[in-house]
Amino acid sequence: MKRNTIVLSTLAAVTLLSVTANALNIEKAVELALVNNNILKEQVFKIKEYDENINGAKTAYNPTFDVNYSYDAKNNERSSQTKHDSAFNATLSYNLFNGYSDKYSILSAQKSLSSTQYSYEATKQDIVLQTKEDFITYLKNRRNTIVHQNAVKLFQKQYDDSKNFYEQGIRVALNNLLEVEIELLQAKQRLLTSKSAQRIAQEELFNTMGLRSTENIDEVQIEKNENILGTFDRKDLLNRNEIKALLMHKESLENSKRSVKGNFYPKVDANLKHKRYGDSFALNEKDGSYDPQNVGTITFSWNLYNGGKDESDMVVYRHQMSQVNSQISNLKLKIYLQYSNAKEQYILTSENLKISNKALDQSRVNYEIVDNRFKEGVSTSKDLIDANYLLTQAQENYYTAYYDKLLAKATLERIFEK
Repeated sequence: MKRNTIVLSTLAAVTLLSVTANALNIEKAVELALVNNNILKEQVFKIKEYDENINGAKTAYNPTFDVNYSYDAKNNERSSQTKHDSAFNATLSYNLFNGYSDKYSILSAQKSLSSTQYSYEATKQDIVLQTKEDFITYLKNRRNTIVHQNAVKLFQKQYDDSKNFYEQGIRVALNNLLEVEIELLQAKQRLLTSKSAQRIAQEELFNTMGLRSTENIDEVQIEKNENILGTFDRKDLLNRNEIKALLMHKESLENSKRSVKGNFYPKVDANLKHKRYGDSFALNEKDGSYDPQNVGTITFSWNLYNGGKDESDMVVYRHQMSQVNSQISNLKLKIYLQYSNAKEQYILTSENLKISNKALDQSRVNYEIVDNRFKEGVSTSKDLIDANYLLTQAQENYYTAYYDKLLAKATLERIFEK
């Protein structure tokens, strides 16, 4: 009886969820993932790329400066020609009017940057959820390992007791002993599978975090009778960063269309040229033929027809904006569906947790009763095997409900970007 009490006390102790000091908790795991996750690093560089696109678009307001130099050497010069000719031109150009194309190109680049920034924030929320899911999945697999370790201990205890009874010729036949041994071996196989799943889950967590950690991974606790559904407002679903990103993308397309429309307007350019000529490689001035020149030019140009390309480009942008409108509508439906599913899952896991907790308490009592009756010769080894199965299954069901509720909570927080 004393040995049985010790085993069940140990079994009860491992079911308690404890928090260890100086361990890797879920909040710290999320912080590390937000700093080290490679997907987020990629998004940061993408933001820098789009930010630089704005600088590139703004260069249209800057002047341009070009220089060119040419040198000719002739084997037979004609009259009025020299054997050597050289020329140098320096041109400073500035666009005075470009049909507002440059203005809208800059606006388009700015909206693209905003869209990318909103996408980055949405990706951060995805990484937070992925980290929590991987963290909780690891805890779930680790807890399953403990459950299967306990099952092995109980089967080992039953095997030792049965073997003792068999050797004394009391109540246990050889086939009963072999049956218990088979169950013990199968329990060990399930334990190996659980340990493997735990190691894989740990690697997945480290991959999401972007680095490995040698710290002990801490448990996550649920407040008793916790219900977070009242903390969310369905209207907040439309403030998701994914929706904002698409709206900014649509505005970027609108400004790109306006930029193309600028091609229907005339263009005005100004340039200032400095010209020098020479009759040698070193630009020695020709004898009175050409003096250095400074030339200022204003150019007015207007394309009256370019084959319909501008009209076609504008139609393309309109179709792209229509696509974005459809994407926004579809995204809103998906978000509402996500919320409905997550809400139902949270309610379901909350109820399952209550039921499985009661079943776990009863299965512990049942195992203790059957174990005592087995020692007294009232219950058979098959009864004790069944009691062990019930206890192991009750533990698995309880922790599945426990961690599933944590996952449902994390999903709700992701949906509302909490």
